[in-house]
Amino acid sequence: MRDSGASRPARVSAAAAAPSKPASYVAPHSAVAAIRRSSATAAGSNPNAAGRNTVRGPGTQLVNLSFSKRFPVSRARVEFRAEIFNLLNHNNFGTPDGNISNATAGTITTADDGRATQFGLRLAW
Repeated sequence: MRDSGASRPARVSAAAAAPSKPASYVAPHSAVAAIRRSSATAAGSNPNAAGRNTVRGPGTQLVNLSFSKRFPVSRARVEFRAEIFNLLNHNNFGTPDGNISNATAGTITTADDGRATQFGLRLAW
């Protein structure tokens, strides 16, 4: 089935630099308002209609760290492991809400988990 583009939003401007706050990722007074006004344009009548998946979210920055140490114990071996995920505890926000029917259109409402640590102990004989 071919998409007619009848409910495609209009592309109003080029993307700006990524903001520091998820609520201001898409400017609600300009871009989202223009998207809502132009969402019902007929196919072919809007040459500036945005394509599918044209809104991109902020990037992800992850630094993971892992330590491992093996200790011999008679005929067995014990391995201790420590892992830290998102070591720098950077905020990794999700993608903006792409549904223009929602009140949260263009707003980022999700984020990945913060720093997490796990330890493990393994016995091999």
